[in-house]
Amino acid sequence: MIELPGPGRNLPEEHATEKLSQALHDFCQPLTTLQCRLEMAGVVGSMEAYREAVEQGLLECSRLLDSVAAMREIVRSEERNSMEMGQTV
Repeated sequence: MIELPGPGRNLPEEHATEKLSQALHDFCQPLTTLQCRLEMAGVVGSMEAYREAVEQGLLECSRLLDSVAAMREIVRSEERNSMEMGQTV
């Protein structure tokens, strides 16, 4: 459902919130996968399971870093927008 901005809220602010919400969702997926893989390796307990967990964990860490970079860009973009709006007033 698309919600229109309410009083005191503007569309760019809503857009940034949606983008940040998606970035947080994207962050949680690899974090949950990482946790699950490490827990499963502990249950299995073999060297192969640990090795696979490390390999998969490294891939998930890469996805986590991508999500953090996306969130940083959203914040930086909002900071730039706020500064520009402040300069034009």
